[in-house]
Amino acid sequence: MSWQRKIPFGYQIQNGKVVPQPDEANAVRQIFGRYLGGDSYLVIAAAMSGNGVRYHAATPEWNKHMVKRILENARYNGGDGWPEIVSADIFNQAAQIRASKTEGWREHPACNDTVKRKLVCGVCGTPFRVRTSFRDGARWWHCGNDECGGVLKIADAELERRVTALLNRLISQPGLLDMPPAAAPLSLESERTQNELYRELGKTDWNEDYAKSLALACAAERYEALGNRDLIIQKTAGLGARLSGMAPLTAFDGGLFHEAADALMVGADGALALKLTGGSLIAENESGEVEHHADTAC
Repeated sequence: MSWQRKIPFGYQIQNGKVVPQPDEANAVRQIFGRYLGGDSYLVIAAAMSGNGVRYHAATPEWNKHMVKRILENARYNGGDGWPEIVSADIFNQAAQIRASKTEGWREHPACNDTVKRKLVCGVCGTPFRVRTSFRDGARWWHCGNDECGGVLKIADAELERRVTALLNRLISQPGLLDMPPAAAPLSLESERTQNELYRELGKTDWNEDYAKSLALACAAERYEALGNRDLIIQKTAGLGARLSGMAPLTAFDGGLFHEAADALMVGADGALALKLTGGSLIAENESGEVEHHADTAC
């Protein structure tokens, strides 16, 4: 079972493709069902410890952190092109419950906990990490790639305001969800591979064999994405229909953010952009407004 933890709990590799692992996928559905039914992380962990399905091969024991990671993982509702295990509606209900349970006692908006799982460096494609220390009322986030060094300094309320503004742009123009003709969206993993390729080629002593392996990996990921195109078009069409006529948000909507965005990208200048499930971007410009851009391929 050691290979299973190389991919998220709930999935397995079969005939070269990622597919749901039946027992683990059922466990994921049970966790979401119990949480929607009112069970706490600890209660769910205790129940999972006795059902015979292991999160880690070395132990049958579950803890609340394992449960929390599963409830927060957007891949389970088809994010980033992964096979869907729970519906977007169930995933979003769980996200709203988590937000409601923390409302009122957090020192920062619930937006932070939702956004931080999808905050990605727009330069190198590496996930951002949060520094909880504050300076001048702002929180510091930094790129997880030490060679990149990307930094975002922003107050919690300002982050929530700017992300909500991006979502409102999508609400006002649902057509922005539409995938560019004959294109397949570039996954975050594809973007990271592509950016690593660019970094390697930019070195004076670049490794030809490593660059070739990155180029082949990027091409393979792009080819795999073509198989998800019809499913993504169907999902974005459904979301677009629900957005039509929706009133502008007056506060951050974690459920909508989860369903509409694969990532929140941070540019080198600190500008934010939503990478939509269809592959295109809604980006801020220098004046703080938002613009729409198509995704690019490897």
